[in-house]
Amino acid sequence: MRRSDITPREILKITKKFLKQIKYKPKPSRGRKYKHDTALILSMMIVQQLYNFSYREVLKYFEKELKVKVPVLSNYYYRVKNIDKEILKKIYTIFGKKNSIKLQF
Repeated sequence: MRRSDITPREILKITKKFLKQIKYKPKPSRGRKYKHDTALILSMMIVQQLYNFSYREVLKYFEKELKVKVPVLSNYYYRVKNIDKEILKKIYTIFGKKNSIKLQF
């Protein structure tokens, strides 16, 4: 499968299904709750890796393609930085097998 064979909408659907399957719940933290779903953040990370986008480019791409409200750059970067490494490994293996490409993190 080439990169263009899988759409961002399909990636979002797969990540939502994956998070539901592993029964993921964000760690309770102090302060405000997250406005944006973890599945959206993960799918943005995957698209960023697949297409070699910068942080700004992936935000604009999702806003344009999916017509969803995307987080601000600083919030997106913070969420990416704080995602659990075990979840990243699992989701990257799923997309690595599905797309026969090697994702890096």
